[in-house]
Amino acid sequence: VKKGELLVSGVLEDDKGGVFYHHAIASIKGVYQKEAELTEYFSVPKTEKTGKSRTKRFFRLFHLEIPLNFGTHHFSECIETVTDIPYRFLGKTLPFGIMRRTYTETSTKTVTRTEEETQLALNSAIVRYEKNFLSDVKILDRSISYSKHDDGLSCRISYILEGEIGRTADIFVK
Repeated sequence: VKKGELLVSGVLEDDKGGVFYHHAIASIKGVYQKEAELTEYFSVPKTEKTGKSRTKRFFRLFHLEIPLNFGTHHFSECIETVTDIPYRFLGKTLPFGIMRRTYTETSTKTVTRTEEETQLALNSAIVRYEKNFLSDVKILDRSISYSKHDDGLSCRISYILEGEIGRTADIFVK
């Protein structure tokens, strides 16, 4: 089967040249090849929490946020966590409450990994790739070739997959 070839059609023609449209559906599976290339570097940025944090509280009325304390954090890098605590009355949530914003300082450092650590990270990336992009197909064969370069490791993966090859398309009639 070549790409773009029509495999299932709901258009039928009778002996007199009349055309009729019917509902048609099919599940078409095929075996095909796919390639992927992944790279992991020896030097990677790593973000860690420093332990310093600052919390600001707000009174929230509908979408208006009124600060209950003043000041600001002076963190160059931080993670912001928002906690909203709405008020309740007789089991109903009211359109106002207290909102807390917690800013936790982080610092990013460049970490240099060994070749073994980079290889483990690359193998984890392969598992993630297969989980995210190949979870709906069956992997019949996989061949992986690794290569080392100055700043990291790469791998080229060749897959033979079995799965849906058909594409659904509607027929529009004037």
